[in-house]
Amino acid sequence: MTLAQICENLHPWDECRIINKEATELSAIALTRCGNAAALWLIQHDSSYLERVEETGERGSYASLATNRDRLLYQPGVSPHLLVDGLSAVQVGETKYRITGSSEIPVRSEDWETVLRLSDFLRAGWIPGALLHTNIETLFLSKYDLQGDFVTLPPDDTIILMPQDKFDEVKFSCDYTLLFDMENGPQPISPVDGKTAWLIRVEWFDPWKHLEDTLSHPKITKQFTPKELEQHRSRLEEEYADFCPHGMALPVVIYEADQDVSLYFYERSWLNAPPKSNSSAFAVMGLFKGENRIGPHGLPLHGVALSELALNPRETKQLSFGMAKWTCRRPQPALQLH
Repeated sequence: MTLAQICENLHPWDECRIINKEATELSAIALTRCGNAAALWLIQHDSSYLERVEETGERGSYASLATNRDRLLYQPGVSPHLLVDGLSAVQVGETKYRITGSSEIPVRSEDWETVLRLSDFLRAGWIPGALLHTNIETLFLSKYDLQGDFVTLPPDDTIILMPQDKFDEVKFSCDYTLLFDMENGPQPISPVDGKTAWLIRVEWFDPWKHLEDTLSHPKITKQFTPKELEQHRSRLEEEYADFCPHGMALPVVIYEADQDVSLYFYERSWLNAPPKSNSSAFAVMGLFKGENRIGPHGLPLHGVALSELALNPRETKQLSFGMAKWTCRRPQPALQLH
């Protein structure tokens, strides 16, 4: 660190207006403008963060874990419990601004840039109130960039936050078996209170056929020259061969659930197998589109391809699951800061 670095980080804006909307766990500090770019700064407090870090203790390294199941269950660290994890928009006075970028910064004593930023706000008139004597290691500073070109900052200090939706995730052990090419009675899944999904069937997804259909589609052939198409084909075929050799296919699980629920399943033998590098496998995940139909219980049908598990369709008659991941989108209400 040099004095020049400190000088560069002192008052790095053309305009700063302290808002100082105080709250116990969430405070809006300021609106700032640098050139034509404006940002809202928030600070949040997680009072139990350090206790949870201490309780977690030392964990083994991710690379040392012996099975895929161990890696799925591995939790590398402690996440803060924050009222706002992210914002989609902010209303200042009567005007709503979309968030175009953000940074979430844990406040740490050794992070001189963040401490200097808080010092700037304090000198500009920020009064931290209940946070004044709080251990700064339990504070989290957020910067949210507002959409638009700003000659000056919006004059109103009435702030309404529009948080991003939260995603609740549950990983759980299970014992399900579905047969290929045969009717399976719907099997209920209810790891979350008040929510139920149903396993409907399992079918095959051939990524090689999908690749061929995609590269031969008129919308694609019009965008690229034959030479460019061949280059794309060569690159993609090399990637596909890593996770799904010719003659193999990926299982696709069809399930029925609310629109805000997503499920992923893990085959039992794969869970107990040692991990291997397979980063290319996830290239196919975005290719499969779930069925836009309604299931027997009146809920939408979804489809998910098990991209890490290529199997031989001629030899595989059933699929047994030992674990599943349930993700549920939870819309967040707007927050008015007083």
